[in-house]
Amino acid sequence: MLYIQLLGVLAFVFLLVGFWLKSKNGILMMHLLANAVFAVHYFLLGAISGGSICTVVVFSDFFLRNKKSDKEMKRHGIIFSILFLLVGLLTASNALTSIPIIAAIFTMYLLLKGEANDIRLGMVFVSLMWAFYAYTVGSYSVLITEVILAISNTFAYNKYKKKKNR
Repeated sequence: MLYIQLLGVLAFVFLLVGFWLKSKNGILMMHLLANAVFAVHYFLLGAISGGSICTVVVFSDFFLRNKKSDKEMKRHGIIFSILFLLVGLLTASNALTSIPIIAAIFTMYLLLKGEANDIRLGMVFVSLMWAFYAYTVGSYSVLITEVILAISNTFAYNKYKKKKNR
């Protein structure tokens, strides 16, 4: 069981590093790596909805990295939001296990935005959703690390926030 929890910590490290990177592409690549590890982590815990959603996120991030035009980005967002809904509805066993669906769709929206700092701020809320889900499926390492990630993203957001009315 300890090795399963350690996988959650490893995924956290990828996310933590990613959100401190300046570029959107850097954030996206770390997000891809983290979700590959999260998928394995959740599947090993028997949390099928979380593992399935994380697997779809990996594919989404992979295809998203080459999207440039607004039209491509919107199409990608619609396609993968539908996939998140379908996979989530097929794998969720109750309302609590459907949390990954909401978190994934919200994350998709954030990653389609052009501004890295908007992603950082929105991911605070995504981290809190995943923390609650982690608690419900017994992923205590992810619960703790998602709370830390929410705090870290708040600090990163403030660091990169444009100073208004200087």
